[in-house]
Amino acid sequence: MLNFVKMKLDTLVQGIIHKNRRYLSRAITLVESTHTAHKQMAGELNSTLTGMKKLSHSKRIGITGPPGVGKSSFIEAFGLFLLKQNYTVAVVAIDPSSKISHGSILGDKVRMYNLSIHPHAFVRPVPSGSMLGGVSLNTSHILTILDYAGFDFIFVETVGVGQSETMVYDLTDMFIHLYNPLSGDEIQGIKRGIMELSDVFLITKCDGNFIHEALLTENKLRNALSFLRPTYKEWTTKILRTSSVENINFDTLLETIHHFFSIESILIQSKERRHKLLEQQAVDGIKNTLMDILISDECTRKEYTEILTNLKNGKISDYKAARNLLDSYFKHSIPPKDMQQNEKA
Repeated sequence: MLNFVKMKLDTLVQGIIHKNRRYLSRAITLVESTHTAHKQMAGELNSTLTGMKKLSHSKRIGITGPPGVGKSSFIEAFGLFLLKQNYTVAVVAIDPSSKISHGSILGDKVRMYNLSIHPHAFVRPVPSGSMLGGVSLNTSHILTILDYAGFDFIFVETVGVGQSETMVYDLTDMFIHLYNPLSGDEIQGIKRGIMELSDVFLITKCDGNFIHEALLTENKLRNALSFLRPTYKEWTTKILRTSSVENINFDTLLETIHHFFSIESILIQSKERRHKLLEQQAVDGIKNTLMDILISDECTRKEYTEILTNLKNGKISDYKAARNLLDSYFKHSIPPKDMQQNEKA
């Protein structure tokens, strides 16, 4: 385990600003760590970065779509296309978590090999943990690190289409939804909320024998969109056909992205969404920290196990369980008043 405690915070910050892969990796590992000292340093790092004046604005783009649609293939192909245009690219690939090691299962860094080894790109798989289908609790802090590193494009690849992936929408500025060219009949079954949040629909694998099917899917998507309310009144959802093999419509997609990010009112709304989510995550972070403090005492931790058992068996309510845990903490961790007075004397 890396000894983050001995690492100077300003050294880590400077490494992030200069897009140093080693320090970027260490910073993200620090954010993901559950060690108490690491959590404290991660909080200081986040405060330091957010307190700095940022010189550039990274374009945060969420990429979603059903498993097998080719999200990783698209991100690598489009990422390499952007690198040829002298842009810098970062990817946060949210993977399902292993039940055994709790690490990433799919290994997007392997599937985006050419992109991950490029000197002006950075790819990081992030285990989703216990979050259903989408975002780990540390994703927003990881995006802050990459944002302040100054990457031109930051892509967030989700696990697959799911209701909790709306969190990715809240963390990013633009939301791109990928479809298979053979998914025409499946469009009606896709969750309405995900479609309403999408700013661009990309029909993938539009090469070879799938061109006819892609046209049919495009028509069905247009019909479906006619019944949906647009996310922004200033933006009409775009539908593009593409291919990660032949780089079809990559120029058009880049123009579409630049157009989207040129609309100031949209960026203001996306920042407001992000701030609301960060506020909620801050509240959740405080709750988790308080819980860690409460069970930091060994005696309290033992009683906590008993409290959970009683709660599971229906012997006490969740409110009573919380009160018992709090009483246990004050009983074992707070010294009596006469002891406090003696310490002061």
